[in-house]
Amino acid sequence: MSWFSFSARAHKSSQNFLACDVGTASVAVGIVSISHGDVTAAHVTASERAALPLESTGPVTPDQMRTLLADTITRVLTTNTKRGGKAPQRVIAMVHAPWVNSETTRAANTFQTPRTVQPSDVGALAQEAAKDTKGLSGTIFERSVVRVELNGFQTRMPENKKAGRMSVVVMQSDIDPNFKQAIDSAFGMAIPGRVPEYHSAAFVINVVVERYAKNPAHYAFLDVTSAATALAAVRGSTMLEHGVAPIGWRTIVEKISAIQGTTRDEGLSRIRMLLDGSCTDPVCQGVADVLRVVETEFVTAYGKLFSETTKEYRLPGTLLIVAPPDLSAWFSQMLERVDFAQFAISERPFLVQQLYAQHLSSVVSFSEDSKPETGLAVLGAFVHTLASDDR
Repeated sequence: MSWFSFSARAHKSSQNFLACDVGTASVAVGIVSISHGDVTAAHVTASERAALPLESTGPVTPDQMRTLLADTITRVLTTNTKRGGKAPQRVIAMVHAPWVNSETTRAANTFQTPRTVQPSDVGALAQEAAKDTKGLSGTIFERSVVRVELNGFQTRMPENKKAGRMSVVVMQSDIDPNFKQAIDSAFGMAIPGRVPEYHSAAFVINVVVERYAKNPAHYAFLDVTSAATALAAVRGSTMLEHGVAPIGWRTIVEKISAIQGTTRDEGLSRIRMLLDGSCTDPVCQGVADVLRVVETEFVTAYGKLFSETTKEYRLPGTLLIVAPPDLSAWFSQMLERVDFAQFAISERPFLVQQLYAQHLSSVVSFSEDSKPETGLAVLGAFVHTLASDDR
C-alpha cells in the first residue's frame, strides 16, 4: 500500500503561479492555476523541463543556470500567452542542493513562574535560535519556525496557552550568493516586475508531505539531483537534521560512458534500457557490471552522509526518495538491499518509498501536452497549500 493518500482542499480565489523547480543542472517550469470549484485544485499547463547537456565538462556555473532558467521561463510564458492563459501573478522557485543548504536550530527559555505565552515570546526565541548559523555560509534566504514546544510538548498554536518552559525550533536555508544573483537576473529578464519567492526543496517537500501524506510524522528523505544528494530527518513532523553528499545520478552516467566508451547520452540510454528490461543480453550485462562498481561509490558516500547526520539520533525507518523517475528504482533497490540498518531507529533495512507525480494526482493535474513531472507536482501541491492558507 502506498504511503501517500492525498485529498484536494477547497479554496475561494483564482490564482496563476509561475512554478520553477531549479536543480543542479536542470530546471522545470510551468504555469500552476488554482481555480475555485476545481475538484483537483492545482492544474499545471505549458510546462517544460530543460537541462544542460550531459556532455558538458566541469562543474555547472551560475551563468549557465541563469541562461537555462531565463530561456525556459520565456518559452513557457510564450506558450501560455499563445493559449490565452492569464499572466502569472506570483513566482515560486524551489531550489535544490548543492545550490542551497539547510540547518535546524533550537532555543529554549524557562520562565520564573508559569505564564501565558504571547506572540512576542515566540518571536524572541525564534530570533535567538536564528543566531545559530553553524553550517550555513551563503546568503540566508529562508527562515521558518517549524516547531514550538510548551512544557516539552509540541503545540501548533502556542499563543495564549500557559507554560513554564518554551522552546522554538527554526529552520534556515542559505543559497550560494553567486547563484542567487544569477537566477535573480534570470527572473528579471524573463518576467520583470515579479519578485520570486524562493524556497529550499527540503522545506517544500516537508510541507507537502506533512499536509497530504497519510503517515508524515517520522521519516527521512533523500533528494537526489545530478550532482548532489540532500538528506533530511523528520521527527514529529519537524525537519531536524540535514546533510548533503557531493554525489548524484550524473555519477552513474559518467561511469557508464567512461568504462564503455560511449557518450553520456548513450550511457544514460543504456541505463534506462537495463532498468526497464528492454536491452539485449550483452548490453545488459555490461551495464549491470558497471552499476555494481558505481554502487560501491554510493554506498560509501551515503554511509558517510548517514553517519554524519546520526551523531545524536538514528534516522527514522521510512526513507522517502525523490529522484529522476527513470533512475529512482535503482536508488530504491540499492537502499533497500544494502545494510544501512545501523543508521536506522528500527535497526532494520530502510522501508523505501518513492515520490512520483502520480502520488499527487488527486491534488495536482497536468494538461494533456504537459508531461507529469515530480518537481512541478510537488510545487503544485505546495501552491495549493499556499492558496488554501490564504483563504
